[in-house]
Amino acid sequence: MPPVFKGKKLPFHQVYEPRAIGFPESMQATRYFKEKKVILVWTLWNAVKKTINYYFLQPGNKTFTKYKCPNSQCIVTFRRKNLPKVDAVLFHLTDTDTEDLPPVRYPHQAWILYNMEPPWLVKKQAVSRLHNLNNLFNWTMSYRNNSDVVAKYGFTMPSNPFAKNKTFDGVMKEKSKNVVWFASDCTTDSRREDYVMEMKKYIDIDVYGKCGNHKCYPSQSNTCYEEVFKNYKFYLSFENAICKDYVTEKFFNVFNYDIIPVVLGALDYSIFAPEGSFINAAHYPKPQVLAEALLKISINETVYIDFLKRKALFKAYLDPWMCRLCDKLHSVNNSSVVRDVKEWFFENADCKRWNSTFQNFLNTNPLQD
Repeated sequence: MPPVFKGKKLPFHQVYEPRAIGFPESMQATRYFKEKKVILVWTLWNAVKKTINYYFLQPGNKTFTKYKCPNSQCIVTFRRKNLPKVDAVLFHLTDTDTEDLPPVRYPHQAWILYNMEPPWLVKKQAVSRLHNLNNLFNWTMSYRNNSDVVAKYGFTMPSNPFAKNKTFDGVMKEKSKNVVWFASDCTTDSRREDYVMEMKKYIDIDVYGKCGNHKCYPSQSNTCYEEVFKNYKFYLSFENAICKDYVTEKFFNVFNYDIIPVVLGALDYSIFAPEGSFINAAHYPKPQVLAEALLKISINETVYIDFLKRKALFKAYLDPWMCRLCDKLHSVNNSSVVRDVKEWFFENADCKRWNSTFQNFLNTNPLQD
């Protein structure tokens, strides 16, 4: 049943998904394959059997048609009895139990290890059994750029060319507050909470979610964002873990709204969005200097609107990783093997965290903390 707001039912995607869904037209190039590839989802997804989260797969062909995949000749099943007939078996890393693996390994199948979160979040549940996963999987599917199938939370593309004519009259008048932050993890590997605490000495920051005193429902939804963001100038899009190639979904969640994202700066964000459409904390020597810079921008309407204009030229989409998965199943054999999961995912993660004593981001080893 779709949620109800102010007496009317809203479609699920309208309520819960701030990013656009589907391939942009400029990326569409339909490819035809006679044979459908079947994907068996073997494990739960973060202990959830059937999730409404758009990062996951739905039964049948729904996911691939919804995302308008150029090659949509794939089918998803959750029925383990179909094991002998499927082309791929999907395992979510934190839910994979070596006591609950398929009883038979069919040679034509690709076994795929799937994970979209950085090592810090995975470590809590899975690190003790990682050595048991070596040599089991053919492919990896994660946020890492060296994955066999890259699966990120989003991407941006140039939007309608007429967006350059968009005006922002009256936007600043509504924005009576400076900074907002949505956070549900209050103690993180990145120590973003320490960074924010330091910023709070110099600029007002309202915190929504479990880590603050403000609430908005449904959390991380269109309905919530539209109501909150109209009042604020900046949004803290800070990762819970700062690792190579990882960008939080919250960066893409807010990108399509008239608010400026502030990122924590672990990587080159210009790969994901145009320069001048966000503010990078890495460009400022310490939280105090960043806070002072935000205050200056907040009272300069011309500079602030210039940020919004540059951002309006692009649009954020959910990453259609399932399209890449379907493509790979049609074009590549399953002969590769992931020999050492721990080495690939943890030891090569290249993670950093904020250190309040040194006022800097320092290297960290996810396995030693």
